[in-house]
Amino acid sequence: MATLNDYQVNTLGEGKFVDNLILNNGETATFLYVDDWSRPVYKLKSGTKVCCVNCDGTYLHTISAGSGEPDSPIRDEYQPTNKTSIVEELPSTQDFTFDYMFLDRLRCDLEYYFGFGNRNDKVLHYLDVHNHIAEMKNRLDAFPKDKRPEWLTEDDISNYESRLTA
Repeated sequence: MATLNDYQVNTLGEGKFVDNLILNNGETATFLYVDDWSRPVYKLKSGTKVCCVNCDGTYLHTISAGSGEPDSPIRDEYQPTNKTSIVEELPSTQDFTFDYMFLDRLRCDLEYYFGFGNRNDKVLHYLDVHNHIAEMKNRLDAFPKDKRPEWLTEDDISNYESRLTA
């Protein structure tokens, strides 16, 4: 099990770690580092470097020699045997930074929708105001009670809903 350096902790989050992968052909892909785009990079037995394009060790691509960008998916025999994430969450920590940012983005979309957006669904991330509000409720409910944002409550979302009929 590889421990992350400071850069990788900043990229993946504190309390996370990355492990080597067992491939369908029985070989081991050895974890090397996390690249600038937060993708774990591995080395195959042949020496070929591969990266996980979905950042969790479940689908590998070759890396182009020049740019270091993902090139093409590798054959199934070189894909990981377990399709579960290799980026594990330790029980003691969980970072909600992305969740806060995304929920605020959804809130901002609604503010614009009711203002300068002229109630046009195309300005919403979910392209439908009812789905958008439902997703906001789901995301707010996903927070533990002690980690919920103070700047958006269930009442605030209900107020957005009531503005639909106004």
